[in-house]
Amino acid sequence: MNSNKSSISIFSSDNSPAPSPADPLKLFKEALNDGVNQIQSHPDMCCSAMLSALSIAAQGLINVQTLEGRAKPVSICTLTSARSGDRKTSTDNYYFVR
Repeated sequence: MNSNKSSISIFSSDNSPAPSPADPLKLFKEALNDGVNQIQSHPDMCCSAMLSALSIAAQGLINVQTLEGRAKPVSICTLTSARSGDRKTSTDNYYFVR
């Protein structure tokens, strides 16, 4: 990769997957459930907001290598469509402002 950022691989030096915690999604699930319970927002909307916040936080730290070999910042694009009063702003504020 042609980047000043350090490269972290999800694979060990022998190309086998690196060790991971027993339940790597435990913290994610807990944060999702906290948002659903505290702001009474739909789980899908909470998940989208949380993934967006994580992506923004990681963009300055993590690059991915494209099939062409170029390094690009990790990112996702999300769109939330819901009716007025469905807690869109509250959901975004919960995951982005905290």
